[in-house]
Amino acid sequence: PAIALAEICERGGLRFPDLRPELASAMEEFLPPGAAPGNPLDAFAFAWTDPSIYLRAVDLALSQEDVHAAVAVFASGAASGIRFPFREYARVGKEHGKPVYLCVLTPFLAPEELDQAREEGIPTYNTPEKAGKALVRAAEYHHLSRDRASRRG
Repeated sequence: PAIALAEICERGGLRFPDLRPELASAMEEFLPPGAAPGNPLDAFAFAWTDPSIYLRAVDLALSQEDVHAAVAVFASGAASGIRFPFREYARVGKEHGKPVYLCVLTPFLAPEELDQAREEGIPTYNTPEKAGKALVRAAEYHHLSRDRASRRG
């Protein structure tokens, strides 16, 4: 799912800058075997069983100036006993002044979990395609707004 999302974003003109070497090294310290630190990051199913991996990886990635947003692809939910850390995820984005998005791929997410994501201001999508298209549209809007402002100023 993360690769499909990345491909949609790239087709829409977005780029995924390489992580700075010190950030990639820091990620290697906590990522599970087989997960390579990078952008996009695919932590396989390990992040589903330990959602703190999302938080640590997003915090590091968003600290890089040319990483402008983050999308977590989460495929679990309350019925599995594993909950996504919505509040903490939103906090990381706010600390960096960058948006965070969520792609939830599970029939098990409790309605109150989606409500919590919305309350935290996290745009939430149920397919990589929808999430990718939303990111492309957000970037287009940002560029249009910036262009209009520069023409006025």
